[in-house]
Amino acid sequence: MLRNTALSILLLSVLLLLGCSRARQAKQAIQTGRQLQQTGKTTIKTDEGELQIKTDKAGEQTTITVADESGEKHSITVGADLDTSELSLAIYPGATKEHGQVSTTDQGKQLSFVFTTTDSFEKVADFYKAKYSDGKISDIKMPDGRLLNIGIAEPPNMTSVAVQQTDDEDQVTIILIEQK
Repeated sequence: MLRNTALSILLLSVLLLLGCSRARQAKQAIQTGRQLQQTGKTTIKTDEGELQIKTDKAGEQTTITVADESGEKHSITVGADLDTSELSLAIYPGATKEHGQVSTTDQGKQLSFVFTTTDSFEKVADFYKAKYSDGKISDIKMPDGRLLNIGIAEPPNMTSVAVQQTDDEDQVTIILIEQK
């Protein structure tokens, strides 16, 4: 399930990077990448540029690099084993890292990590409210759960924390996003 979630995030990111005109090629490349995971690397060349998919041998981390005709590169790495050392946001103590995504372009880097914990929503929310009390805090009670969103920095250095829990889940999900 984690691999399917990571690949879904990866596909969405590639589609956003490539734009709608190349979405069909990106989808085909992702499918090719899934099929060729055993080999670890595949490259697809088109008139508009090159798409490279590289998967580690365990299949736990995938990197897609897109180079357009001008040579500008966009890279996305998704997986459970991504390093969080570049992340300046606080990681909730004891939380388990589920997966991460690092997107790199000529303009910068975006780090996105998902963590879970069995601690209560209130305890996790209080931790992040105390850490980022100067941020834009939205604490929303939804019909089927709760969502806390803290906007810490505005674009282009968008940085945010989201804490969410649905009523039918025993765990709290924490999403940390940082633009560098």
